[in-house]
Order: sequence, then C-alpha cells, then structure tokens
Amino acid sequence: MSTIAQAGGAGSHKEKVGYGFIFMYTLAFFGLWLALLTPVIISIALRIEALDPANKEANLSFVLGIGAIAAMVINPIAGYFSDRTPGRFGKRRPWMILGSLIALVGLYMMAVGDLTPHSPSKSLISLS
Repeated sequence: MSTIAQAGGAGSHKEKVGYGFIFMYTLAFFGLWLALLTPVIISIALRIEALDPANKEANLSFVLGIGAIAAMVINPIAGYFSDRTPGRFGKRRPWMILGSLIALVGLYMMAVGDLTPHSPSKSLISLS
C-alpha cells in the first residue's frame, strides 16, 4: 500500500484530469441543460403567446425575469437550510422531495391553466 493511501485513507489520492476531459465534461453539462431548459422555455413562450399575442415579448421577458430573480434569491436560502438539515433521511433528500413536489404543482398549474385572457384589451403586465 502506498504512503498516500495509508496517510489519507481510502480515496485520498486523486489523479489530475486533462483539458480534453474538462472540455467534454463542460460540453456534456451544456448539453444537459440545453435539453432540460429548451422545452420549458418554448412551452412558456407558447403559453404567453396564446394569452397575449400583441405583447408576447414583454410578457415573456417579465415572466423569465421573475423566475431568474426568484432563483437567485431562493437557491442560496434553500442551500443554507439544506446544509443545516439534520435527520435520518440525510441533508439533501427532504429538500429534493419538497422541491420536486413544488415543481410538480407548478407544472400542473401550467398544464391546466386558463388560456383565455380576462381582458383582451390589456396586457398580462402593466408597464405604465
């Protein structure tokens, strides 16, 4: 047994990876997020266009902006509490389950939501 493995325990010796691995890992990560986010963004855009075709760009930017701001605020807070969650199910599992349930409710609300605008002459948002 080597001295590195003896001193640091099992798994303490880490080999360096090359630039090719880093490039392929980055490409795979980009592909994963592209595959996950494209259907969501397209479906939100189609929903907004069905609600208010005249102001679809402003409404889409508003909705996506609110989502980005919410993610910037909520993710660090959830991470803080997740790091400090004791329990027999672990630190992360209860938060993953809760997040999945919230996402499921949101997706259900999007799927069954009313596509008829309540006031055809008004935009979804009022910028004035």
